[in-house]
Parts: sequence; C-alpha cells; structure tokens
Amino acid sequence: MRTRTNGLKFEDEVAAELTKQKIYFTPFHTPQGYAGIHNPADFLVVYSTSILLETKETKASSFSLYTMQQREQANKFIAFKESMPKAPMQYVVLIHFIARATYTVALITSPILPRQTVKVGNEFSFDTLKEAIQKIKEIK
Repeated sequence: MRTRTNGLKFEDEVAAELTKQKIYFTPFHTPQGYAGIHNPADFLVVYSTSILLETKETKASSFSLYTMQQREQANKFIAFKESMPKAPMQYVVLIHFIARATYTVALITSPILPRQTVKVGNEFSFDTLKEAIQKIKEIK
C-alpha cells in the first residue's frame, strides 16, 4: 500500500482494474507544456452509460471538489447534461483516500459549488479499487 500520492500511478491502477473488469475506456492524455489547457477528466469509460471519470488521490480525510483543476470543465459538462437530461452520460470523480485505504465514488449531478467536499466513509466508499469500479459499473 502506498503512503504518498501519485496521480499517474493511481491512473495506471484504475486503467488496469477497468481492463480486468472488461470495461471499455480511453484515457485523455494531459498535454505537456500547454499551460491552462485541461482535459475534462482522466478517462472516458463506456459500460451501461458513458462516464467522464476523473481520478484523484489524497492523504487527507476529505477532498474539495471545488478546488480540483477540472471543476470548470465538470461544470460545463453538467450544464450540457442538464440541457439533455435523458442523455446516457455521467461525470464521476473516483477518490483514493490513501491514509484510510478507501476509495470513494462521487457522482456529480449538479454544478460544483464552493466548500463542496467529499469525505471518507460515505455510502459510496469502498475498501478496494475493484469494489469502487464495480459501483461505477452500476451507474446509469
């Protein structure tokens, strides 16, 4: 078990688990050297719906959605989704709380607001990455 955050390693772990569970995905590669250009998420995941999946790692016991780099892109996606409520697509943030060895799935269904955080131990927290990915598979 890692004790330090490593976003790229976590992305690799997520990609490996998606592959194990036979889920189609494609990563969005972060462009190097282009300041101010941000992808909306780390992965496009397609199972029973299309999901923009952002992965985050923290040593803290809570994670601020409002301060994440992708907040603006996530909010644009949510605004688009609200204009097409029946469109089969979702925005999900998968957070690895390293100190607690817990994975939390946050389904984002409304614009991200100041002080909006995800805390370890909510109803969508899991002991293993496998369980968290299985929960993501259930999202419609």
